Amino acid sequence: VMETEKTFICYSGIPEDFITTQNMHHFNSTTTHYVYVGEMIERKYPVAVLDALKNAYPQGNYDMTYVGAGQLLNSIRSRVEAEGLQHKVHVLGKIPRDDIKEQYDKADCMVMISCREAYGLVYLEAMSRGCITIASRDEGFDGVIVDGENGFLCKSGDASELAQIMRKIESMNQEEKAAISERAIRTAHGLTDFLAAKRYINNIEERM
Repeated sequence: VMETEKTFICYSGIPEDFITTQNMHHFNSTTTHYVYVGEMIERKYPVAVLDALKNAYPQGNYDMTYVGAGQLLNSIRSRVEAEGLQHKVHVLGKIPRDDIKEQYDKADCMVMISCREAYGLVYLEAMSRGCITIASRDEGFDGVIVDGENGFLCKSGDASELAQIMRKIESMNQEEKAAISERAIRTAHGLTDFLAAKRYINNIEERM
């Protein structure tokens, strides 16, 4: 009889020095500054984020920054220009990692609702900077983000549900938003690359 080998999940980590030591997010009465960090490709649904923002903020009082390269980059730029959204939607393309830190710090929320996402380190990076992070549900990050506690989970590609989440965040008071932000940073502290490696080594040693 063959014994079933036990498996374990060892999440990838982020560098400890990426985690903020001073949360730059103060969350005033409005929460309207969003950032998307990821490839600009179909399965990551960058266009759905813009659709959700237009739904959630019908008065147009939002600010959106896209960071990343990919086949949809030019089409999104064209749409922004065609709809006259240049003053509120900023398409940066690929930028250095240290500059991405600044984008996380300037945004209230980071959002990417991709499918077939094994594990999104960009979510963890955003959380480590104190962003309220909206990730895909059932796509590899469940358990790191606990919905409503240290971030939010949304069905991949679902602009309608995403708009509902955006409205929910907007309706929260400053203290509630700040608490989610602080819990996100605490989560990131437990998932540094050093701790991930340590957990991996400890698990291997236990099996020897």
